[in-house]
Amino acid sequence: MNLEQIGSIRVRKVTRGVFHGCDYPILRGRMAGLPADLAGLVVSSDLQGRALRSPLAADVPLAGTVVAPAAAAAIRAELGLSPSDFGALLPGDYWSHPINVPKRGGYGDVRPVLDAFADTFRWVVCVPGNHDLYEDKQGGVPRCESWRGDLTLVDQGVVEREGVRIGCVGGCVGNANRPFRRSLDDQRERIMGVIAEHPDWLLMHEGPPGGTHFRPGAPMVETCLNAVEQDTVLFCGHDPWDARTQQVDRVTALNSMECVLVLTAE
Repeated sequence: MNLEQIGSIRVRKVTRGVFHGCDYPILRGRMAGLPADLAGLVVSSDLQGRALRSPLAADVPLAGTVVAPAAAAAIRAELGLSPSDFGALLPGDYWSHPINVPKRGGYGDVRPVLDAFADTFRWVVCVPGNHDLYEDKQGGVPRCESWRGDLTLVDQGVVEREGVRIGCVGGCVGNANRPFRRSLDDQRERIMGVIAEHPDWLLMHEGPPGGTHFRPGAPMVETCLNAVEQDTVLFCGHDPWDARTQQVDRVTALNSMECVLVLTAE
C-alpha cells in the first residue's frame, strides 16, 4: 500500500527523559474491502504525548485529544470528505505522564482520547494498549468496558461494523502482573481464538516484527498470522517498523504507531 502525507499534528512527547516537539504525520492510503456506506477509516495508535502547550500550563491534555480533530480537519480540507462518514480503529497506547513528569510509559486514564475520536467520527472500535487504563483511579483490576454507544472497547473478541467483522486482541506479551500484559502462551491462545472466528479485519495492539526493532511477543504474533486462511488486513501498533506496511502470508499488516492513517477505497 502506498501512503502519501496530507498533513501533520505537532505535539509534545518524551525521548530519553526530555520533552520535545514532535510531528505526527497524517498519511492517506487506499484499501480494498471497505463497506460501500463508509467513506474510509482512520487508524491511530501510540499517541503517547501531550498537546503542545507551555509545560507550566495546568492539565495539558493528552495528545490524542488534539489528534482526532486535526485528522478530521485534514479529511475535510485535503479529501473533501466528511469525518462523520469515517470509522475509527484505535490499536491502543494513548497515555503520557503530565508535562512536568518527563518519563515515557506508566499507566493512566485514556478515556478522553477515545471520547475525542468518538465525538469526531461515525464510530470507534478500540483495543487496550499496555499503557492504557479506563477508570478514574489507578490500581486494582483494570477495567475494559464501553461507556458510550458509539465506542466499543474490546480486549478480546469479534465485533461487526458496517457488515465487516473485526477481530480484536488487546495488550501485549509481558509481565502479567501489569495492566493488559500477558504471558506468551496466554496471548498466543487469545490471538488464535480470534483468528479461528475468521474475521474480515484484525485489530491488535501488538503486531508482528516490522524490521530491526521488535519486542519478545512479536515473532509469536507472526506465527499466529501464518494460520490465517483468508485475505485479511491487520491494524496494529506498539513497536516502530522500518515501513508502515508489510505482508505476512495472507495478512496485510498496517502499523499506525505515532501517526494517523486515513484509508479510503481503491
